[in-house]
Amino acid sequence: MQLHPSSTIIRDIEFHSRGDSQKAFAYFYFDFRDSKKQDCRGLMLSLIDQLASCCSDMPAALEHLYATHRNGAVQPTLGSLVKALKEMMTIFSDIYIIIDALDECIEQSSLMDIIEKIEQWKHGSLHILLTSRKEEDLNVHLLPLSVVVSLESSIIDRDITLYVQAALQ
Repeated sequence: MQLHPSSTIIRDIEFHSRGDSQKAFAYFYFDFRDSKKQDCRGLMLSLIDQLASCCSDMPAALEHLYATHRNGAVQPTLGSLVKALKEMMTIFSDIYIIIDALDECIEQSSLMDIIEKIEQWKHGSLHILLTSRKEEDLNVHLLPLSVVVSLESSIIDRDITLYVQAALQ
């Protein structure tokens, strides 16, 4: 199993969210070696699926998405998926989304649009962590939305664990 930079954080959030139906988390690793993990459609489908799995019943947003796309006969557009994600987020009081390796997405422009939309939703309990190698195009879009932390060494895994645990408590 390949260790991603955000793996420690994902494990901690999963641990602190377990058993709380008002908390949800979803993560996605972009991966240049897997065609299903290179584009925004794969990202959205994964996030929606993970949030749905945190629900005890089928979310109304998914039922609507299914019905409006001829009961699954037609693939939803990226815009429809983004809208469904937004609706599903209202189910939870706390949501953690982690997207790793943004630089490996083949649709950088669409990805930045989606991230900006999610930020504009101003869901008060939404916590997003984005990771990427240093890429000028990404920095231009992300700097206004984020706090940048440079992670240059595997030695800091323990520090990340302690920080996330403290922040979640």
